[in-house]
Amino acid sequence: MLANSRNLGSKLSLCLALVALAGPVEANSHFTLLPLNTKAIAINDNGVVVGKEKDGTAFVRTPDGKMTIFKVGAIDVAHPGNTFPTGINNSGVVTGYYYDGRSWAHGFVRAADGAITIFDDPNAHHFFGSGTFPKSINAEGVIAGSYDGSGAPAHGFVRAADGTFTSFDVYDSFQTYPLGLNDKGDVVGFWFGAIQRVFIRSARGEITKFDAPNSVSTTPTAINAKGTVTGFYTDNVNYWEHAFVRRRDGTFATFDAPGPNAVPPTLALAINADGVVAGWGWPDEGHGEPGGFARDRNGHVHAIRLPNTDITAQGINNDGVVVGTLGQGDKYYGFIWTP
Repeated sequence: MLANSRNLGSKLSLCLALVALAGPVEANSHFTLLPLNTKAIAINDNGVVVGKEKDGTAFVRTPDGKMTIFKVGAIDVAHPGNTFPTGINNSGVVTGYYYDGRSWAHGFVRAADGAITIFDDPNAHHFFGSGTFPKSINAEGVIAGSYDGSGAPAHGFVRAADGTFTSFDVYDSFQTYPLGLNDKGDVVGFWFGAIQRVFIRSARGEITKFDAPNSVSTTPTAINAKGTVTGFYTDNVNYWEHAFVRRRDGTFATFDAPGPNAVPPTLALAINADGVVAGWGWPDEGHGEPGGFARDRNGHVHAIRLPNTDITAQGINNDGVVVGTLGQGDKYYGFIWTP
């Protein structure tokens, strides 16, 4: 079954490459399609991709096309997508979480040699669907994420490479959700007060709070080493979602997906060291399929689109290579897009 999926993916990859040359994707861009029923989640600077498969397993794919399949724990009925990788660093170390047979979530680290370490925040409480949820890993092997504990549904944590935990909450919040981490140790995430807002926690533990302008809810998704944050927000007029970039000096840029009649939502999901942002949105009003994009630091947005195909861009590396998921009807494939 897996071999057949790979063969189908290879054939479709050739077709998409031919369409891309004549379609809306830029002529110098290239799609590499991964096997059927895969989702590409993140890519490091060496071109190694991490993602998940429909049957609840995860994979690591090297630039030569070799895919190594792995899973953590046993797959259970309540959560058929058992293993959820969330990030990979340049050393090939993967983090994420998995659900055990009781539907409790635990964090994991998978070394480049395949060795897996399972962990929980020391303060985590376990009940159905709860536990420890790593979200990002940096070059030093530091991991940031959230856990369910007493007194609040979610708290933040930072786990050092040696396994030492630091738990934290945003002051005056009742839920704290870290989502992104840079190589300096800065953590970005959202918290709930009266509305959903953003926090940046420095490696020293100092916390800065902010909202996108004219928003009722702001969700950050990633932060780079320069302190530039990307994500999306819901406006206070039509309650539509738009993408944003916030620089360290506090200045904002907001934007929507490229297209002559683009309509929300537009979600920015990843950012690289040069400030190039990857995400997805609807490029045309009435257009049935979302398209991906890569927006450079000067505001030029490159469309990642193919006819009759929905594309969700999920991750980006420092070479501007984007990964995500491509759907056609009831089939979907992970993809790698090289600009």
